[in-house]
Amino acid sequence: MRRLLACVALTATAASGFLLAGAGAAQAWPQGCSTQAFSWYDQAYCTTGTGAFRVKVTCLTVFGSTQTHYGPWAAPGRDVSQASCTFSDDRVTNVAVEKRNP
Repeated sequence: MRRLLACVALTATAASGFLLAGAGAAQAWPQGCSTQAFSWYDQAYCTTGTGAFRVKVTCLTVFGSTQTHYGPWAAPGRDVSQASCTFSDDRVTNVAVEKRNP
């Protein structure tokens, strides 16, 4: 009986250690993200997560073509990513947040 209890205890301990090791490897994508438009630029901010994010700004030029501009990769909960159209006559048509997980 002692041997059976020792075996059960050892199995339970090993299983719990495996579960804890697996939980530490999980990472969360940036979350709680929002964008904000200002007169000369647009920005993105994410509140939590372990990856990185950046703002993606799509602009319509005065010549009728579209251009996409990206802000720098930023850390959630700490940094803001900003980007703008090239010329003041260009018009922003879309602002989005791109995310990546390391």
